[in-house]
Amino acid sequence: MQKSHSNMSEKKDELNKLVAAENVKYHKENQNILSHKKTVKEQVEQYFKELENKLEKNHETVLLSVKSDLNAISLFTNQKEDKINEVQDCIDISNASEFFKEVKKMEKFTETQEPRTRPSYSSSQKFIPGNFTQLNIGSLQDDGNLSAEINISLVINNEYQTELDAIVCEAGVSTEVSETYEQLMVV
Repeated sequence: MQKSHSNMSEKKDELNKLVAAENVKYHKENQNILSHKKTVKEQVEQYFKELENKLEKNHETVLLSVKSDLNAISLFTNQKEDKINEVQDCIDISNASEFFKEVKKMEKFTETQEPRTRPSYSSSQKFIPGNFTQLNIGSLQDDGNLSAEINISLVINNEYQTELDAIVCEAGVSTEVSETYEQLMVV
């Protein structure tokens, strides 16, 4: 009965250690998620700023080309109206010799070439919304089962020759140790 109580006490300690280890792992992964969330938010904000800047520049370029042609047409129209007014003033002249002098001057200056405008104009780009997926954000992966067994891996950095036949580990965990010519089993 006392042995059973001792075994349950050991099992309880193991389970408490598992709870503590799981809590540490949970908090670490939660911090990883929060950190990645912050990074992704910053990247998304930066990308949206870049999109807005590109759209603004494209819009300015489109308006500049249209307004350039609009200004050329307005200037041409104003010049034509001025010429029309000059012709009307000339028509109103009653003195014949003065009339013919003015007509000769006007013949030289009335011919103005229409401005060339672009045959078509580009438009501001259209925004097409995208989607977020696990690949963009990340996902949770199963990291194996929670286990009370203690796993120890032994990495040998240096080899030494020994006369020992066996190495005994107090924790009762078995591990292999390899040497150049013989293998020793840790019991």
